[in-house]
Amino acid sequence: MNRSAAVPLGTALLLLLGTAVPAAAGPPGDGAAGDGATLYRDDTVDVSYRQVAPGDAAWSQVPAALRGGATEGSYVARLQLVNVSDHPVSKWSLTFELSDRVTDTSAARLAAPQDTRTTLQGVGPTNTLQPGRTETVWYRAEPGAEADTPTWASFAKHGISPTEDTDGDRLPDDLEVRAKLDPKSEDTDGDGISDFAELGYRFSSPLRADTDGDGTKDGAEDPDKDGLTTARELGLRTTPTRADSDQDGLSDARELKLRTEPTKADTDGDGVQDGEETRLHASPRAKNSVFDVTRRADGGATTAEATLKGLRAKQVGGFQITRLPAGQREFPKSTPGYLGSGFQLSAPAEGAARLTFRLDPGRSERIAPALYRYDEKARHLVKQSGQQRSGNAITAMADGSAKYVVLDSHAFDKAGPKAPGKRVLSDGPSDGGDPGDPPPSDMLIHQSAFREGHRKAPDPQNPPVPADPRVADDLTFNDYDFGELTDLDWEFWVARITPESWMWAEFNDIMNFGKLGADADHAQSVDDLRNAFRYGRDGQSAGTVTVDDNFDPGRYLYRGSGTALSRAVGASPQEKAYTDKAGQIIKQSLIDNKGRTDQLKVQEDLTKNFLFQEFLRQDVKYPVYDFSLWDGNQRALSIAIHQFHGQTIALKDYKVEGNSFSGKLVFHSYDHFGLDPDDEITAYGFIDWFTLQHYDRFDGKYPPAIAQADIEIPISGTF
Repeated sequence: MNRSAAVPLGTALLLLLGTAVPAAAGPPGDGAAGDGATLYRDDTVDVSYRQVAPGDAAWSQVPAALRGGATEGSYVARLQLVNVSDHPVSKWSLTFELSDRVTDTSAARLAAPQDTRTTLQGVGPTNTLQPGRTETVWYRAEPGAEADTPTWASFAKHGISPTEDTDGDRLPDDLEVRAKLDPKSEDTDGDGISDFAELGYRFSSPLRADTDGDGTKDGAEDPDKDGLTTARELGLRTTPTRADSDQDGLSDARELKLRTEPTKADTDGDGVQDGEETRLHASPRAKNSVFDVTRRADGGATTAEATLKGLRAKQVGGFQITRLPAGQREFPKSTPGYLGSGFQLSAPAEGAARLTFRLDPGRSERIAPALYRYDEKARHLVKQSGQQRSGNAITAMADGSAKYVVLDSHAFDKAGPKAPGKRVLSDGPSDGGDPGDPPPSDMLIHQSAFREGHRKAPDPQNPPVPADPRVADDLTFNDYDFGELTDLDWEFWVARITPESWMWAEFNDIMNFGKLGADADHAQSVDDLRNAFRYGRDGQSAGTVTVDDNFDPGRYLYRGSGTALSRAVGASPQEKAYTDKAGQIIKQSLIDNKGRTDQLKVQEDLTKNFLFQEFLRQDVKYPVYDFSLWDGNQRALSIAIHQFHGQTIALKDYKVEGNSFSGKLVFHSYDHFGLDPDDEITAYGFIDWFTLQHYDRFDGKYPPAIAQADIEIPISGTF
């Protein structure tokens, strides 16, 4: 999981003695008040939970109104609160997560309409907890599929409410108190950035006006170096940690100069992104019906340029000229007169493209270079008609898509009919089959640089061969002792003495913060990963994984595929932009290759894979989910994923009938719900996360989970 911030948060915001301490309900007898299971414990109060049924010894203690009003399937629960301090605790609130619907209470009231979080407040005598005294609260609930147990509890006192936001900054008062913020000020440190923004973006501290101590307030800093201050970017609703907020190829500052929308990739809505229109010398502020486009590709000894005028917006992305791999079958290196790589021109059937091929001057002496086109019907190379040569440049006109190569015509034209490039080829071979075999119905066609579970390659454009078998840094766990923790940062010094449940309190704060305002699928995506991390191993050790270990998928829980996370990712504009662009490239390749798929087969050396190189060349962007002040769903994905570790694409149910093909593209994305030392491990809540995952005090009970999202999209076309 890549959650690095531009500037580390250099102040301890958690693990401080006296912080509220929620705990999941545990087994009876673990120190809880009475005979219930521990729900919550801190230095002020100890709360136990127990369900009570007819025939139970405690049933007679249940208030008559709750006993008499019980309906079939409902249950009664008892909460006992013990004040373990030496001072009264007044105006308290107890909040916990519960899927069941609370229908009635005794000695407490529901503080707000119930959703997935339930908040109870004391009433009458129970509103003040006296030192050493035990108060009992009851509620009756209607269960869902089965009676639920409260989890992720928190406790507030002295009128600090988890259901109120006094300063209107979208942070509940109780969270602000735990984070040492002022619940009556939306900008605690007065630096011009709200507490909400500083907790979310994590490039500065909400407790220090000048986090990095350089004499400039955080609001006047420019963390993404795009020429706009943080305060200005927040006013524009751009992302202060990303120089190009809408990922259209233009920086936010450049867009302001051009008077385009820095939060809208296609300002004029004509179907071509602002950056592309600028490169094409078209106006990104006025809808254009046609575009004149020039594409270039470097083939080593030969460079190629293609120009096509009058393209419609939907045709712009599909018009490309790309370098072909040296091992392709139509004219491999063994072709007589071979001078360098060939090129694939992808272009609409209508309109003539002007082609220019330039040969390295050092290679053009004493030879007769000429341009050849691969004839798909005749299945061999033919000399391009109408070509003209001037020095080391060859120009020609071309209609539609085709493969081209510059050869020494003296050598090629004299070669026999069985020579590569001259002999007639049968239909393309499938994966290991005979030339006449149909293409496979299911195959992997793309693997990104970073493989699932494996350590990231130092150079993403040149992954090692074979792939590094070692585990990713953010999947290690139970691998730091106390000294190693404090070597990372002095703020870890209290990790040895801080109660485990205190750490869960602030970890859950950042999870709830991320879910704020999100719809059901996005909120559930966070919950599934959060709960897998805390409860996935039922408190049992999963052992130890260090940076020296190889990746073993059996050590981890997998979450997300086919569930809320897949739906949430599939609905995001980032995923749509990625799948649209990738699908367009794949479809064009299938058209260019007459439905054949052998050119898409994934090889161990990823740099030889067509889609790997084409995605780099066309700057295909994988989904990234930055924190957003305004979009709750984006915010949820920023905490659940932020940036996927890697991606694959598979072709599924593929078939070719006549000159048509159809099938499905399965876009598989994966991430690691864990932290490594390069993440913001001293930020609020993240220091708890890192400690729970890595500190050997917890004996490997909390290994990270692996998040997966799978999106299926139909693909079809004719050639």
